[in-house]
Amino acid sequence: MDYKTKLLFSAEEIPSIREKLKNGWYREAFELLISRADRLVNFDSPALDIIAPGHGKGTAQRQLEYKTGILAFAGHITGEVRYIHRGIEVYMNTIRKTHLEDFIQFNGHLCVGDAARAQATAYDMLAPWMTPSDRAYAINELQRLGEWLYTCESTWTRNHSGVESCNHSAVHFGGLGLAALVLGNQEDWLDWAAQKMRAYFKYSTDATGFMTEGLPYGCYGLLAAITFSEAYRRLRGIDIVGEFPKNAKIPNQLLAQTLPSQKRIVSFNDNLAEIPNLCGIMYFISKYKDSTALYWLQRISGKDGNGRYGSDPDGKMGDGTSLPYTLLWSDPSITPISPDEANYSTTTVTESGRVFVRESWEDKDKSMFFFTSGFDHHRGHNHADQNSFAFFAHGEEFLIDPPLIPNATECHNTVIIDGIGQTMPSRGEIVKFEDRGDSFFVSGDATEAYEWLSLLVGYARRNVLYVKGEVPYLVTFDDIQTEDDKEKTYSYMVHTGLDNVMEIKQDDIWIVGKSGATCRVRICSPKELKLSISDLSGKTVFRYVSQHKLADYYQEAKVDTVAKNPKFIAVITAAKDNAHPEVDIEHSKDRSIVTLTFRSGRIDKILVTKEDIKII
Repeated sequence: MDYKTKLLFSAEEIPSIREKLKNGWYREAFELLISRADRLVNFDSPALDIIAPGHGKGTAQRQLEYKTGILAFAGHITGEVRYIHRGIEVYMNTIRKTHLEDFIQFNGHLCVGDAARAQATAYDMLAPWMTPSDRAYAINELQRLGEWLYTCESTWTRNHSGVESCNHSAVHFGGLGLAALVLGNQEDWLDWAAQKMRAYFKYSTDATGFMTEGLPYGCYGLLAAITFSEAYRRLRGIDIVGEFPKNAKIPNQLLAQTLPSQKRIVSFNDNLAEIPNLCGIMYFISKYKDSTALYWLQRISGKDGNGRYGSDPDGKMGDGTSLPYTLLWSDPSITPISPDEANYSTTTVTESGRVFVRESWEDKDKSMFFFTSGFDHHRGHNHADQNSFAFFAHGEEFLIDPPLIPNATECHNTVIIDGIGQTMPSRGEIVKFEDRGDSFFVSGDATEAYEWLSLLVGYARRNVLYVKGEVPYLVTFDDIQTEDDKEKTYSYMVHTGLDNVMEIKQDDIWIVGKSGATCRVRICSPKELKLSISDLSGKTVFRYVSQHKLADYYQEAKVDTVAKNPKFIAVITAAKDNAHPEVDIEHSKDRSIVTLTFRSGRIDKILVTKEDIKII
C-alpha cells in the first residue's frame, strides 16, 4: 500500500515550508527543533524511553507525539532520512510496548484520545518510509483506538455544553477524527468528530473568545482541536474553525494573561503560571492575520522570552507536536506590530468574568491587576475563587492566584466565613466595571458562590479600585453578610508565592520580593482585627489521585474579625525603597474617605461607598 503524507502538509508543500523558515524568529525556532531532533537521534534516552518521569504508560503517547513530531518534521524539511528512520524506530518501539488497555487504565478516554492523535499524525508523516509489516501493525493499533473512542459509552460523549466545552472533548474527538482520516472509510467516525469539534469551538470560549479553562488547558485542547480541524479542512474542504468568528479573538487571551515580566502568565483555576504550548494560538494568528498577537507570541517565546518558540516540553499536559505545528502554521508575510504601535488596550474584561488590567505592554516593572468573578462552561477545572484578585508590580508577583492544585476559597485572595468558603464549583458575576485611564474600578458579586446551607449568605459584594503609578495600589471594600444577621468570624485571605518573604509588622501584612520591592496590605477597617501568618504544615488537599501539601504552593496570611458585616476596607500598595504612602481613613454613615499621602507630596483622596470606589 502506498501512502502519501496528507493530513497537515504534503510533499509538494515542503519547498514553501522550507522557504518560510529561513529567516528571523522562524529560523531560530527551526534551529531549536533540529537541536531537539539531533538529541533524539544521538541518544537512546530519552528517544526510546517509553514513560516520562513521574508518569505511567498512559502518557507514553504524549511522549510519542512529541518525539515523532520533532523527528518527522525535521526529516521532511531537511530531507535527511536519519530523522525519519529514528522517528519510525521511536514510533514502533512505543506502540509495541503500550496498548489500548494501558491508556484506559491510566486515564480512560483522555489517554485514548491522546494516543489516537499521536499515532494518526505519526503514521501520516512516517508511513511512506515504513515497511509493510510495520504499517500493518500500526494500522491495527490505530483501528483499535478509533473503535474504542467511537463505541465508548461515557459522560464525555454526551451532548452537553459542560462536557463539550472541556479539553477532554477536543482530545477524544480530535483523536477519533484523525484516526478516521488516516484509516479511510470511517464516515460515521468522521461525522461525529466534526459535530463534536463544532461544539467544542462553540462552548470552550465565551462570547469574547476567552477560553474559560485558562491558557494551559485551553491550548492543550487546541492542540487536538486544530490538528483535526485543519486536516479536515484540507481533506474535506470544510472549515470548522471559520464557522465561529469569535475564534479570531482567542489570541487576545495570550496578551491579556501574560504577566509584565513576559516570562509567565496569570495562573487561575487549574493552570500553572508557565507559558503553555502556543501552536493553536499561532494557527489563529495566521488565519486571522493578527499582527499584534504575532508580535507578542514571538516576543515572549523567542530568544528574549522563554526561548521555547511556542513549545512547552516540560508541560504538565505534554507538548505534543507544538513546535513543528507552530512553524507549520506560521505566516512570515504578517508583519508583527507591537501593542503600543497598534494602540492595543491595556484592559481586558471577558464575558465570563475575568479582568486583566496593566499599566504598560513593554515596561516589565509596571503593575498589573487580575480579578475574577464569573463562570466556566466546564466546571472541572474551576476553583472556588469568586471575587478574588492578584496584584503584580515592580517585577514581583506579590499577590497571586495559586496555581493548579489549591482550589478552595481559603487558598485565594478573597473572604471566608467561619472558616467556610464557596462551593465547588462556584459562580460569580461582574456587576460593574469602569476603565478610568489611570485607574480601574470593578465590582463583583459572589453571593451565589458561598455554601448556602452552612452560611446563609445574603450578599457578598467586593469592590476594587486599581490605581496605576510609581506606587501602584488597590483599595478593596467587602460588603458581605449572612441572612441570619448573626456575628461571624470573617477572614480576609492574602497569598503570595514561595520566593517572597511574608511577615506581619505594625498591624500590616508585608511581602518582600526578590528584588527588595515590597507590598503592604493594610486593613483600615474595621478596627478590631487579628492578623496572622498561617501555619500550612500538615495541610493538604486531595486532587489528581494524590495528596498535595499546600505549603508547596503558597504562603498565606489572614485578617480575622468578628462582626455581622466586616465591611473590610483594605489599601494594598507596592513600592520600591519602602516608599509606601501614609494612610488615613474617616468614616461617616454610608461612606468612608481614605487619604493616601505619598513621599512626593502627592495626595490621593478615595471615596468608598457600597456602590463605588473612586478618586475625588
